[in-house]
Amino acid sequence: DDDDTPDDDDDKPPTVADCKKTTKQQACGQCCAQIAPEGQQKYATELKNCVCQDDVCKTECKSTFCASPQKNPDQTCADCANGASETCGETVVTNCNADAKCKVFQACLDGAQCVNKPQ
Repeated sequence: DDDDTPDDDDDKPPTVADCKKTTKQQACGQCCAQIAPEGQQKYATELKNCVCQDDVCKTECKSTFCASPQKNPDQTCADCANGASETCGETVVTNCNADAKCKVFQACLDGAQCVNKPQ
């Protein structure tokens, strides 16, 4: 029900503090995506735009992450994308910070320390 009564607590999105309690990178990212789903989509688009460039990981990821429809990356693609974090990190963050919803998602990733968690 949408009447904002106190019994609606279970429907509230998680907080950054909730996301910080997660133990794995993926769970942390999914938690932040619940806080800012549109921001997560923008972040994912920016990441894909960078990773899938010719001189980054287009070859390694052409049949998975860069495919259309997109598939989960295999190990070769994941290794390349993880290695490209320095190349893409600044670009993704800069472009993300230009978008209010993406900025909320990025703030969650940072605040919950998702990157520091094991994969």
